Amino acid sequence: MVFPIKKKLEKAGYSVSAAYDGVSGLEKAFKEKPDMIMVDLVLPKKDGLAVITEIKNHPVLKNAEIVILTNLTDEKMFWKARRLGVDHYLVTSNFLLKEVVDKIKKIFKHK
Repeated sequence: MVFPIKKKLEKAGYSVSAAYDGVSGLEKAFKEKPDMIMVDLVLPKKDGLAVITEIKNHPVLKNAEIVILTNLTDEKMFWKARRLGVDHYLVTSNFLLKEVVDKIKKIFKHK
């Protein structure tokens, strides 16, 4: 799912960097210091909640907009993510790629 979303966002004019596991995602985030970080909850090497915790504890990244993009509809997971400071929780099975991009555009409009 990463590649199609990346491609769609780039086509919409966003600069996108992608990672395929939690460890490399954190490394990229620490290096690039993005305005928004999209995280899946199910990731190899380090799960999404652990990634979010490290981001929120980082002095520079703690204010980055965090968007969960996942196919998990577990309400407990939703509330755990919200308590950690996640700004948006999008269940990808409910959206088409175009709708994901539209939601990201709305998020940036309100910043």
